[in-house]
Amino acid sequence: MQVSNTSTYGTYKQGEERIPKKELDKEAFLQLLVTQMRYQNPLEPLGDTEFIAQMAQFSSLEQLQNMNSTLSNLTEVFAEMLINQREMTSSVLFSEATSMVGKEVLAVNPETEQEFQGIVTKALLIKGIPYVEIAGNLVPTAYVLSVGQYSGGDNPTEEGVVEDDPED
Repeated sequence: MQVSNTSTYGTYKQGEERIPKKELDKEAFLQLLVTQMRYQNPLEPLGDTEFIAQMAQFSSLEQLQNMNSTLSNLTEVFAEMLINQREMTSSVLFSEATSMVGKEVLAVNPETEQEFQGIVTKALLIKGIPYVEIAGNLVPTAYVLSVGQYSGGDNPTEEGVVEDDPED
C-alpha cells in the first residue's frame, strides 16, 4: 500500500521553526477561554463561578496591560522632559559664561586651589559644562568667584577691577 504526501493546512511554512510565546497576552487568553468553552463536556458544563473567575482574570490582565502601556508612555515623556531640562540648563549656564567675556574675574584654579585673576577671553561648553578661558587656562564657571568690569591698563590688578555692586 502506497501512502501519498499530505499537506498541512494553515500558515506553517516548510522549513520554518515554530517559536512559542513566553507571555500570555489577552488575545491568547480569550482564545484559550473560547476553546475551553467549545470543547467542554456538555454533561458537566463550566460552572458560573469558574467562568466568572476566568473573566475576572481576563479583566485584570487587560487592566495590567493598559497600566503597563501608560507607564511606558510616562517614562518616555519624563525622559524627554529631562533632556529638555538639561538643554535649557546648559543654555542658561553657557549664556552666563559668555556674559563674562571681556570682564575681569577672580577665580580658583581647580587643580591647585589657588586664587588668580584675569580677563575672560573665551567661553566654551564642554560636555554640557560651561568653561571660560582666563590667561590661557580653561576654568569651569563654577570656579569663578567674582566678575567685574575691567577699567583698562596693560596689567590688570585688584584695583583695576570694579565690582558689580549687589545693592544697585
